[in-house]
Amino acid sequence: MKNTLATLLFIICLSVTHHLLAQTPLEGLPTLHNAKVIAVGESAHGVKDFTKYKVELFKALVTKGVTRTLLIETNYSAASAINDYIRSNQGSQADSVMKKGLYGIWAGDDMAELITWMRDYNSSKPTDEQLSFLGFDAQSAKAATEAIENFLKEKNADSHTLLPVNGLTLMKELGVSRTYNIKKLPKEDQEKIKKSVIALRSLVDVHAAQRPALHLHMRVIEHTLAFEKANPINFTNIRDANMAEIVAEQLKHESKPVFLWAHNGHINKARSLWYKPMGYHLSNVLGAAYVAVGLDFRAGEIRNTYTTGTTRFEPVQDPKWIGKKINQPMQEVTLLHMKDFKGITIRNIGSGNGMYKTKSDQSFDYMVYFKNVSPM
Repeated sequence: MKNTLATLLFIICLSVTHHLLAQTPLEGLPTLHNAKVIAVGESAHGVKDFTKYKVELFKALVTKGVTRTLLIETNYSAASAINDYIRSNQGSQADSVMKKGLYGIWAGDDMAELITWMRDYNSSKPTDEQLSFLGFDAQSAKAATEAIENFLKEKNADSHTLLPVNGLTLMKELGVSRTYNIKKLPKEDQEKIKKSVIALRSLVDVHAAQRPALHLHMRVIEHTLAFEKANPINFTNIRDANMAEIVAEQLKHESKPVFLWAHNGHINKARSLWYKPMGYHLSNVLGAAYVAVGLDFRAGEIRNTYTTGTTRFEPVQDPKWIGKKINQPMQEVTLLHMKDFKGITIRNIGSGNGMYKTKSDQSFDYMVYFKNVSPM
């Protein structure tokens, strides 16, 4: 914990005047108050050390008055359940709202503790000083469709009659599971979904001015439809562009920097020949106000993302690997200023167990390197 908190002090302050090839966290560096987005990634999901680090970092930034908003890689509309929970005194437990509003890759004791901490923090704060827990992804339309449906029922009980028969039901099924495939639906149902989305957009536009969240719920539905219709080559680009749009929309309502939590692949600022990550889109708009902090590890065991069990990873032998470039005795947690490194590789564990070649600080501003990690 001591090393972790020391690392937090480095990232919280921002006037870097030293140029070590590798450095342990130092105090007295410049603040992040001028940032718009503090994006903190991870080279793999299912790593307890990464989650714990980000939880403690977010808390430290809140305590320092740097941020009040957590944006996490989960469905925007579904995350409303968690945001409502931390901003109200209503019942339920952190575990139950976590299941409703969070991708399973993030679920665990540390996340439940953070949600409880945010709720306790808010209990003594006025509304305009409370913390927010928000999503920015859109791979399922169920929660968004239900949110809009419930609102419209309050305004006009007959609003559903303006949509094709069974249209709302079909929209709720959009992207509802990893096996869902809109292209395998009957042409008639595909056409119903298309017409239902257009009709629902018209209804939402009538009320969006008085309830801004409706627009974002609608964008989740539209984004999910675009993602489902994408081909195997461009679906990741569509998803990242969509996530960047939702983040940008939410920034319009923020007076302080937001803390963005996602995979390294999404927060990365550099594009490749075929892939433009979310971070690429956001950094193009925000410039230096978008700060990207990657997380990687030397060795350890992680929880598998798409299957049960865990996987053990040993040190990488690639001479350009980040672990080969640290020329000091390695700390449990080491922070690297990426402008001092050229073309190093880091782990990139997602659907596969690959590597990523960084482009100095064009990819990430900082990299936090863990000596050993354990699974969630």
